[in-house]
Amino acid sequence: MLKVVKLSILVLGCALCAGCAGGPGSRTSPKDEPAWIGDVDQVYSRLRYVAAVGYGPSRAVAEKEAFASLISIFGQTVQVDRQSIVGYQEALRRDTVASYIRDTEITNAINTSATLDTLIGAEIRDYWYDGGDTHYAVAVMERSKAADLYSELVGVNREIIGSLTTMTEGEKYSLGGYVRFLLAAKVADGNRAFANILSVLGGSPAQRARELADAEQFRLEAQSIVHRIPVDVLVDNDSSGRIQGAFAAVIGKRGFLSGGQDSRYVLDVTLSFSPVELPGQKNKFVRYELVAKLLDRATGNVLLPYTASGREGHLTVPEAENRAIRTLETEISGGWDAVFSAYLDSLVPQKK
Repeated sequence: MLKVVKLSILVLGCALCAGCAGGPGSRTSPKDEPAWIGDVDQVYSRLRYVAAVGYGPSRAVAEKEAFASLISIFGQTVQVDRQSIVGYQEALRRDTVASYIRDTEITNAINTSATLDTLIGAEIRDYWYDGGDTHYAVAVMERSKAADLYSELVGVNREIIGSLTTMTEGEKYSLGGYVRFLLAAKVADGNRAFANILSVLGGSPAQRARELADAEQFRLEAQSIVHRIPVDVLVDNDSSGRIQGAFAAVIGKRGFLSGGQDSRYVLDVTLSFSPVELPGQKNKFVRYELVAKLLDRATGNVLLPYTASGREGHLTVPEAENRAIRTLETEISGGWDAVFSAYLDSLVPQKK
């Protein structure tokens, strides 16, 4: 198992690594200036390292600039892949995906390098304060170790992709199949980004990393699946169609089509109102109750039950009911959206 150095852009109160000249805030003479400030390659050979110097009015700024300078060495390769890494990190936060790398330290490395403010395998190797207004730091990646780390990460992601996309036809053309292919696309995006970094680091891992799954193919497959499994939304007592529209909006945000009488899935919703008598009140009150069930017509199972209820009042009963519908629209776009999202996440199998 590879050892991953945990980093933080803001390093507060940590011990200096070996070779640093003085502690945080130490005042040293300019004659003590380390050689890496003037020529980083003199100390950190390009054959063995990728290294960059940063400086600023504080140690924190110097370290942040050092990491930024290190990233710039990788050029547009890293900048273009920034969004892919963010999507990969979102996928990694799911327990189901994280279960594949629970036995490694890669998760910590990915979380540490959030949004690529720093690179996996990078570290602040040295720091110097000139005794005046400027702090210096050098960020370093050891090529062979970093290449091994990224190569291992690419391998783990291949395993995740293989597990996500291996299923029966029945499993594929289902809500779970759709979610799994979309998730595989995000992991593949991340793998492509890591392979690009590997290509800059060089070495044999870069060649192996070129043999990657195509994220766009997974997205196309997901679209093919979703067009075969629309979700029919049926709402009783919804004369204005607003409740049906609220549910359809949430479903659409997740990529699913709504409608289709022959669909495998149906969201069966019942909406009811009943008067509430409150002594001494001029306003009219109604109690509303919504009962929703996501059903699988193929199995007859209730996949996701959901209820919401409450009370609203206004000058007239119709106005009170209208206010209740507005409340439910907000509830559906928030509460039911979260429940539906959590249910979809649960459909991705964890590694056994």
